[in-house]
Amino acid sequence: MAYIEPAWRPLTRILCIPQIIPLIALWFVPESPRWLYSQGRLAEAESVLVKIAKRNGVHQPVLSLIKKPSESKKTNFTVVDALKHKTTRKRLLVLGYVWFVCSFVYYGLTLAAGDIGDNPYVSEVLSGLVELPTLLLTGYILDRKWCGRKRGLCSTLLLSGVAGFILMFCQEKNLFKMVVGLCGKMVIATAFNTLYIYAPELFPTVVRNAALGSQSMCARVGGILSAYMKTLILINHVAGYLIISITGITAGLLSFFLPETLGTKPPDSF
Repeated sequence: MAYIEPAWRPLTRILCIPQIIPLIALWFVPESPRWLYSQGRLAEAESVLVKIAKRNGVHQPVLSLIKKPSESKKTNFTVVDALKHKTTRKRLLVLGYVWFVCSFVYYGLTLAAGDIGDNPYVSEVLSGLVELPTLLLTGYILDRKWCGRKRGLCSTLLLSGVAGFILMFCQEKNLFKMVVGLCGKMVIATAFNTLYIYAPELFPTVVRNAALGSQSMCARVGGILSAYMKTLILINHVAGYLIISITGITAGLLSFFLPETLGTKPPDSF
């Protein structure tokens, strides 16, 4: 699209049009029944479950949710509540940094795609195309016992750091540099996809949305800072990719402190 319309103002208007489509989902996607239950909204949770049952071929489903007395004390939890508990506090801090790094490295490599090839348009297209296999790759490795969520996240983050380290020594634009850059983009995209599945499983239902909201904020900060990576790489090639390498590797190492969630049931409360 940038090749057809290089002016950034009209291009921005054109790119805004597809963003209207997801708004349609607000009228069709129901709220999570588990979350509704944790908030004490039993009637709404029952209604959603009945609709799901009917769509799965269960005729005239009958159910009645009962709130346990021990779960009726508090319904509104915030990030502060998560920070009060040692386990969730550690996970919040680690995942906050991991989300920051994923966004920082992902968008940093995306914006610096023109540095790996002679034609910036071709480089950007290839940078986007390599993300397609990551969807299949993520779905495959995360449900395998030999990999799972934790190993999948750790390995892809470490590999993104290794890619950044190799790119430090690639001064000339050639095929090898392009392959390494695209591989780095592919593994960090896989790490990003993994986070969206893995992170919610690490927090109780009652605080899950608040926890993910705080981590999303960390990711947005990483995305903002990544905007300077393209300029930094042009000014100091080694420094730019060194930062990508260090952040990717440190995030991968910190991920080892997180538990594996494959095959486990997320808790409903603290």
